[in-house]
Amino acid sequence: MSNAFTKLSQDKLNTAVAGVLCPRLEAILGDRGPGHCMRVTDLDDEVMESVCKELRRSHPDGNIFILGSHEQESLPYRVTSTKLVELRNPDINGELRQPLLVFIPTSLRTSAEDSFGVATFEELTFTTIYEDLIESLLDRLPATLVGHVRDLFGILTEEEWLFADDVSRVRYLLTALENGIDGETLGASLYELTLVPDFKLFADPGMVTGKIRRNLVSVRNLMISHKSVRGRIADLGLSDKALESRLFTYFEKYDIQEPEVWTPPITLDKSWWSISFDKWIFQEELSLDKVLLTVLETDLPVVQEDEDDDQLSGLIGQQILVPNDRRKMNVVFEVNPHPGKVSGLDHFTVQIISQNDGPVGKSKKVKVWKPKRTTATVSLLKLNKIEFEEGWHFIRVLPWTVDGDPIPLETDDGSESSKQSYESEPFYVLPSGSIEEEPPQRAIPIERSLEHARFRLQLTALGDERDPDEIALSGVSWAEGGRSKKASRQEILRAKFGREGAVQIPLSRMLKTIEQRILAEPKH
Repeated sequence: MSNAFTKLSQDKLNTAVAGVLCPRLEAILGDRGPGHCMRVTDLDDEVMESVCKELRRSHPDGNIFILGSHEQESLPYRVTSTKLVELRNPDINGELRQPLLVFIPTSLRTSAEDSFGVATFEELTFTTIYEDLIESLLDRLPATLVGHVRDLFGILTEEEWLFADDVSRVRYLLTALENGIDGETLGASLYELTLVPDFKLFADPGMVTGKIRRNLVSVRNLMISHKSVRGRIADLGLSDKALESRLFTYFEKYDIQEPEVWTPPITLDKSWWSISFDKWIFQEELSLDKVLLTVLETDLPVVQEDEDDDQLSGLIGQQILVPNDRRKMNVVFEVNPHPGKVSGLDHFTVQIISQNDGPVGKSKKVKVWKPKRTTATVSLLKLNKIEFEEGWHFIRVLPWTVDGDPIPLETDDGSESSKQSYESEPFYVLPSGSIEEEPPQRAIPIERSLEHARFRLQLTALGDERDPDEIALSGVSWAEGGRSKKASRQEILRAKFGREGAVQIPLSRMLKTIEQRILAEPKH
């Protein structure tokens, strides 16, 4: 940080909310006919003021008001309950008035409330307005940072951080945008989420999620510990004693139990930039080795060139995941050096990441291993239970200590790809689609007959909560290689059941011989 940081004003927050709400309300007003009455009750008073002001600017003669008491009649756009009832009814000529929209502050109570209840006024609700505003603001972030910000929000949701509600997230994004959006301002704006500002949060992409978790844990521990201020600071495990001293001086001025009060000055007051989170070096980090992680492959199918399905034709050559068809996927990643040689390394996490929405589902934990191999194959199961949104996703693998702290990641300087080595190639998720693929089978099971195989697969489908009637035979052929090793008088018939896989059915050689003679001379 080199320049002074600007705090977001309430007016700019209200203006941003109004910018999303006003077009929707204008569309509703244009759709409603004369005599129709509407009310809005689920907005903050200041937001109602901003929205009403903007709507009256574009509709100066419209019936758009804020309900007020008799003492507030002199304020702009105010209407008393008595006047509101009058506006609800036809005019003196019996003509229906133009649509009426009234904002009712939640703090206002009036004896005439029954006269503009939901029986006569349509209730307009905008409970998702902040969620929608978050999405519109995320679209304004640089493409290189939006994924990390979504990860940040995902972690705060996962950790149930009460200080990071939707309004706080909007304030966070607006604050960063107000100060010239980049990685530094996004880190400096963390105080809006009641985290310690971190001016270098995005300097190392591989460390972002780990730093966010460490930040949150640190704030939480400082807030809830029963120890003295000095004891709480000592428990952080910082390696810099001078920093500990500065923090102690800082908390002589601010109450350590109120992080919503003490986190903002670290950014807003330049004299305290020296205690931003990027200066917090923890003792165990000094002894941690770096590790190079490389995601080698996933076993997802690739859309072929002859694909004629409209949903898939635009994805030719790309990997695809259809959760209803493919309920498990395998991921292969490589570790260098061997996990046993990395100081502090305890486990890896394998996580599906949406390019738009961040982490999806739960992460899979993989403990370090002792065998000499440097690769690991991980199966992600029950994909059909995950609430996927259609779009591009990828796999991210990260290393952790036993306490859940991140292990530093080595970057692959030789790679020409824009993606990180610890992330897989992107794949497209199609929740409602379908794709035919023949699954890999290490061992093909043996069945006594075709019906035995069908019945077993139907039972498996029932166990997976699938429709057993969908189990269908897709092909039958004699196995290559001829005779069975166990019985020289037997041949193997291979039956395929689409994505369910294939089975082997031992049969008498005589049946194959008879079939071949019939096919050779069908007329006889």
